[in-house]
Amino acid sequence: MVEATAKPRVSAVILNWNGGDDLVQAVASLAAQTLAGVEVVVVDNGSTDGSLERLEATHAAVTVVRLGENTGFCAGNNRGLARARGDWVLFLNCDAWLDPRFLEHALAAVQGLDRVGFVAGKVLRADGRTIDTTGEFLSSTRRVVERGWGEADRGQYEVGGEIPAVCGAVALYRRSCIDDIARDGEFFDERFFAFWEDADVSWRARRRGWRGLYVPGAVAYHRRGGTGVEVRLLGRKLALLGRPEALAFHMVKNRYLMILKNEAAWELVLRLPLYLGYDLPRFLALAVLRPRVLWRVLGAWRLYRDAWRQRGSA
Repeated sequence: MVEATAKPRVSAVILNWNGGDDLVQAVASLAAQTLAGVEVVVVDNGSTDGSLERLEATHAAVTVVRLGENTGFCAGNNRGLARARGDWVLFLNCDAWLDPRFLEHALAAVQGLDRVGFVAGKVLRADGRTIDTTGEFLSSTRRVVERGWGEADRGQYEVGGEIPAVCGAVALYRRSCIDDIARDGEFFDERFFAFWEDADVSWRARRRGWRGLYVPGAVAYHRRGGTGVEVRLLGRKLALLGRPEALAFHMVKNRYLMILKNEAAWELVLRLPLYLGYDLPRFLALAVLRPRVLWRVLGAWRLYRDAWRQRGSA
């Protein structure tokens, strides 16, 4: 057990918004890590379900940051990061939890690899048999793809290696990487609010020469929510049609923020036909079925302008 004043090797930041018993489970999995002395920071986005009170009754050593309102994934995690002191920072969704040896395996794998800036483990669904993610990849159309999504875990992802991005539900970052790519005090770009901010962070890190590593021995679990009947009927490409208006808006808006900020100019020109082939059906569907979402996306042009001006910086 380390002293409270000692700098922790790992800090864990959990963002809570009405997380219920999931929050207690997530914190308990951190307390059970074989790596000793993990600092835990819980940021509460104005929960009203009593989850924060249940946590404080069972885990008194946790640092709690109360924001009083739902500030979104990006802003909330940035506030938690400001309180974290570790050389590595783990961002953990409140509906996710870790195998006891997650951090032990993750840090052993990066020993001596100074340019590894972020680490992904094998994240399973709550049933322990279905894969949620083994790292994020970008398709030719720059769609974010969770490798292994929905596959039965048959041992097909037991070899570690380099990955382009890590899913924000369970994401471990080196502090020096965080400091290198943070811009104006923001690690996660708060214009995103939520969705695809993890892919943006990883892309920015790779532009600065950092690498990502997949460690299959670092196992975690994620109780991902349902998507609704509209999503099942339309497929994942048009999944946003089944989302609430605000979330659908962020899903579309953030795709363009991410691309405009990070894609090389020559790649933008080269991939334009691919972008159009992917996006036009979605825009047509939005125009017919969700016109309010489409108008909000088009009305965010100042954000796209600012993202374009930000190109080349972290």
